[in-house]
Amino acid sequence: MCRVILPYPAGYKNYLIDHVTVSLNELELFIKHATDMLQRQVKSDDLKGLIEMMTFLSQVRARQEYTDDMAEPIKDIIELLKSYAYEVPQSIYAMLDELPEKWIIIKKMAIKMKQHIAPLQANQIVNIRNQIIDMEKKQHELRERFLRDAPFRYDTKEPYVELDNWALQLRKD
Repeated sequence: MCRVILPYPAGYKNYLIDHVTVSLNELELFIKHATDMLQRQVKSDDLKGLIEMMTFLSQVRARQEYTDDMAEPIKDIIELLKSYAYEVPQSIYAMLDELPEKWIIIKKMAIKMKQHIAPLQANQIVNIRNQIIDMEKKQHELRERFLRDAPFRYDTKEPYVELDNWALQLRKD
């Protein structure tokens, strides 16, 4: 019976150790990546960079609730491991002290970046609206020209040739 039961506590202890280590290492990697991303400059004519930054800010926001509440459960797990005579490495304690402070800095940097890109987003919105208006104008002009000039009359000679010409014009426009 003991042979059956003995692996479970050790397996659970290893699971808890891995959970703490992986969670902290993942957060540390995300913070390093976030620091690099949030130090980039987004220029007004760089649509790709703006989209990347908006996507990244969305990732920070999605991760915020989990990361804000992460420290207490990890400390509880460490206390549980201590009660079963597991000695937690000092690197875990160091990460547990440093990472929440670094996370707060990342959140502040994200807020500043969001404020920085807000006017750029507004400019892109205006550009997109202008493109939509231009497209609607072209579509309306083409429709009017098609209704006026297309081969809809019964006396049209070679209507299929004219339809092919219209198809070619549509592909060009």
